[in-house]
Amino acid sequence: MKKLQDIDLYSVYCKWRQGAGPFECFFRAANFTSLKHFNNFDLLEITLDKDKIFKEIEKIIKHSDTKKTLFMIEMDDVEGIKTAYLLQDEQKLKPILTFNNPLHPNGLIGKIEYISNLLKLGEQLNPIKPEGFVFILNQNRFGDYQDEELKKFFNNQYELTDEDLPPYEMLCQLGFEEIIYMYNMKQLKEDVTSYFQYLNDKKFKVIHHILGEE
Repeated sequence: MKKLQDIDLYSVYCKWRQGAGPFECFFRAANFTSLKHFNNFDLLEITLDKDKIFKEIEKIIKHSDTKKTLFMIEMDDVEGIKTAYLLQDEQKLKPILTFNNPLHPNGLIGKIEYISNLLKLGEQLNPIKPEGFVFILNQNRFGDYQDEELKKFFNNQYELTDEDLPPYEMLCQLGFEEIIYMYNMKQLKEDVTSYFQYLNDKKFKVIHHILGEE
């Protein structure tokens, strides 16, 4: 069984980042740098299944112009990493991981299942010449926790800021004409809502697609 210390963290980080091109500045390293301070532990076995949600995402991408469309997908961290890997491997879309929380053995965000997928799938990534880009957002980046939970766990929640998502001017300079935002939450988080309002004020097209409704 593979352990954390069997992983070259810097190499895996580079594989995830490689090919990010103009969006490299949005790729976050906090997950990888914080793992350097963990005690050694066994990584879990991982599985990659193309479920109904992923097939729906594939369908949306195949019917889009990846040169003019920037994709954003918001899912829980484990499914987000699996989706990121599959989209790079099969669709040649470069995932931009915006997960900006330091990992902690007792953290609210980023359990062993997530860490195992992040590292093991990262090891398997092959370099690509991207045909498009997809921002991966963690829908559990912050939430409503009770005081007792906050006392029991390390609070490593975070919000997306102006520095985490591309500004209007950048999108236009790169030739993007729209964003397709895919998610399966009942209510959008305040940070991403604010970002889309900003783009709306600039008259930039944002298409919302709720996954799982087909």
